Amino acid sequence: MQKQLINQDIYGTIYGIIPLGRNSGFIEVVRNSNSLDEIGNRSENFLIDYFKKEMTQEDQKNFVHSFAFSAISQYVLQFKDRHNGNIMIKQNGIILDIDFGFLLEIAPGGVFSIEKAPFKYTSGFSKVITDEDEFRKLFIIGMFYFRYFIGDVVVTLKEVCGIIPCLKNVDSLRKLQDRLYIDLNIQEFIKKCEQLIDESKENIASVLYDKFQARQNEINY
Repeated sequence: MQKQLINQDIYGTIYGIIPLGRNSGFIEVVRNSNSLDEIGNRSENFLIDYFKKEMTQEDQKNFVHSFAFSAISQYVLQFKDRHNGNIMIKQNGIILDIDFGFLLEIAPGGVFSIEKAPFKYTSGFSKVITDEDEFRKLFIIGMFYFRYFIGDVVVTLKEVCGIIPCLKNVDSLRKLQDRLYIDLNIQEFIKKCEQLIDESKENIASVLYDKFQARQNEINY
């Protein structure tokens, strides 16, 4: 387990995955962490209560900086099934996504998926992020990095295009590039990033998906 940097201010956690076959493999244990489901109690204040009890000011900073990484990854790579059992938080406040069974072109429910928000940014998250201007700045910076390196990502993904379900054809790669608005100028791009944040914040679709998972699978939110 290690910290993967976009730059010195935006970071997430990566962990090892070793495929053994088409339907099997080893996944590194994410140590010193709990899922949001494990710490939740179906209260809008569960996350801020957890931070007040367990986390330091530095941990809260880690949360904001790693949440920027998570939000960008969710949007660009279209991570779906983002209920609180698939989002974890480490003892130092760093948040990370797990379970990537749904991404890019596939989602729970297919074309009827209710996860329509660019990324998950429910009220629980917004209450922990006390400096939203800082989060917005980090999100925009991170999006610039993704945009700059998207060509390298596309070259890599072309190798498996049409082989794995989430990359059906070259149109899937075009959609990936389109999400980074590579044809916009800097000011237009910044405005679009701001719109993505506004659209995601407390989006009713994210709330409904959490409630659906709570009812069907008893996952706290």
